[in-house]
Order: sequence, then C-alpha cells, then structure tokens
Amino acid sequence: MGLTPSQPPVRPARSKAARVVLVLVIVLVVIGGGALLWVRDQLPFISPNVTGTWDLHLTLPDRLVNVRLSLRQDANDITGSASGQNSTLSDSASGKLTFNSITLNLYGPHEIDHLTGNVSDGKHMSGEGNFTCLASSGCPAPFVYTWEANKTT
Repeated sequence: MGLTPSQPPVRPARSKAARVVLVLVIVLVVIGGGALLWVRDQLPFISPNVTGTWDLHLTLPDRLVNVRLSLRQDANDITGSASGQNSTLSDSASGKLTFNSITLNLYGPHEIDHLTGNVSDGKHMSGEGNFTCLASSGCPAPFVYTWEANKTT
C-alpha cells in the first residue's frame, strides 16, 4: 500500500453560503440600527409634551432654590421663561427634548444653569445641573447640583 498525499478537506457548499448570510445579517443590523437612530431623531411626537408650567426645585450645595418654569415645546425645541422668589433666575429658558431626554439652559442676569435629565411621564422630570457664573467677580465657582420638576398645568 502506498501513501497518497493528503488532500485539504473539502468545505461543504453551505459554509460559503453561511458566510454570505452572516455578512448580510451584519450589514442589515448596522444599517437598520443607524436607520432607527435617524428615525428616532425625526419623530418628535414620541417625546412627551413639556409645554406648560413647572415647579422646578434645584438642590444646590448650600440651599434649595425654587423656580417657576413656563415652557413651550415646538417639535424637539423648548423655549420659555424662568423666575423664582429665592432665585436670581428671571430670564429665558431654551433647550431640546429627544424622546425622554431633556436639556435646558436657564439664563439669569449673571449666570447660566445647564440642566440635563429625563422626563418620566410628561409630568415629572429630574436630573443634574451645572451652574456657571458670567460675572467677572463676586461669583461662586462653577458647581454641579441635582434638580427635579413637577408639572402644575
């Protein structure tokens, strides 16, 4: 008996087909995921409506500040005003809402409060804020705080 050279194993035909299918599935998942993200950003009606009056409570490092927000939502854009008895905020508010994620900037005469958070059911929202002073002197250093708000109307 003579020895015959060994031949490489023959791959079944389904192996190549399986690879093609796997590549197609990966491509569809990537494209589909990107498409879903795009659609999410284009459908503002999926987001809760934050138009109305809100009681905002800022838990600062040294005190609690209560602010009244009057917000108007147009698609994903938010505009409005902020005022409070124990707050220097007395100016405008602007921001964005995507799904339940909200970003609000509250502008006072000498400061900006940048709020980020989540709207849970269209009647409650909460998150984290960043205070930045715009005055050249007499201001505290920037700081981070928590906040929550409840819709009143």
